[in-house]
Amino acid sequence: MGGSPGCSNKSTTGFGVEVTPSSASTEAWTTGAGYDLATGLGSVNAANLVDNWTSISFDSTATTLTTLTPTTLTHGQSVNVSVEVTSTSGTPTGEVSLMSGQTSGDGLPAMRVANFTLSGGFASGATSFLPGGLSYVTARYSGDGTFAASTSSFPGVLVNVNPEKSATKVGLVTVNFNTGAVTSFNATTAAYGSPYVLRADVTNSAGQECSSNPVPCPTGVVTVTANGKPLDLGTYALNSQGYTEDELIQLPAGSYNTVAKYGGDNSFQSSSSGTVPVTITKAITTTTVATPPPSLSVRT
Repeated sequence: MGGSPGCSNKSTTGFGVEVTPSSASTEAWTTGAGYDLATGLGSVNAANLVDNWTSISFDSTATTLTTLTPTTLTHGQSVNVSVEVTSTSGTPTGEVSLMSGQTSGDGLPAMRVANFTLSGGFASGATSFLPGGLSYVTARYSGDGTFAASTSSFPGVLVNVNPEKSATKVGLVTVNFNTGAVTSFNATTAAYGSPYVLRADVTNSAGQECSSNPVPCPTGVVTVTANGKPLDLGTYALNSQGYTEDELIQLPAGSYNTVAKYGGDNSFQSSSSGTVPVTITKAITTTTVATPPPSLSVRT
C-alpha cells in the first residue's frame, strides 16, 4: 500500500511501487532490455554463456563415507551413516546423498537412497531405505556455489540386505453410486451392478502401507483367484504405492472365496492374503404398474 514501509507514495516513482529502504524516491527493482516477466530475470546472452562456460571453476572436494553400519541387515532395518567432505580451500556446505548401486562396472544405475545436510563438513544420520539384495553403497556430495561435487571411493561399501516379511490383503473398494465417494476400502459385500473394484495391497509385516507411511514400497506382481480360478486378468502388477486394482471386475451374484498372492521381490518376501470371502448380492429391483391411457371413442 502506498505510504507503507517500502512502498512509494510519490508520483515520481509511482504510487505503491516498491522502493529502497534508504530512499523513498528510488525504485527497488528496475527493468531493462530483455526483461522476462515470467521469471523476473533478463534473458540469457547465449554468446556470453558459451564463451565463459569453460572459465567457471569450483574448488575441488573429497568425499568419504566414514560410517555405514551394519552392512548385513534385513530390509527395512535402519543403518547408521556418517560422511565427511573436505577441501583444501575451506569448508563445503550443502547436502550429501547416499547412493546404492555401482555407477559403472556391473552396469547398474546408482539410486539415491537418502539425503543428509552438511554441518562443518560432516553429515550423519540413519536411513531404512536401502534396497534389498547385494549392492555397493557410496556417498555423493552435490557441491555448492564454491565447491565442486565429489563421490566417495569406488565401488563403495558392499551391503547385503535380506528381504523382509510382507503382508498381503484383499478386499472390495465400494463407491457411492450418486456421489462417487468411496464408502469402504475393504468391503466383503457389494450389490450386483454397483460400482466397486477389487483391490490388493502389499505392505510390510507390520501392515504399514507405503502410500501413507515413510517405508519402502514393494514391487512385483500379485495373482488373484476367486473360488480357485484366476479372476479376470489373473495377474496384476503393483503400482508405485504398493497396491493393485482389478477394475474390470463385475461378479454375478453369489459367494466367492478370493485369494491374493504376492510373489515377492529383492526387498520383500512372498505372502498371501489367505481366503477372504466376498458376497455379491442380487441387485435391487422395483416393479411399477403403468396406468393405461384413457380409451378413445370414435364417432361414426
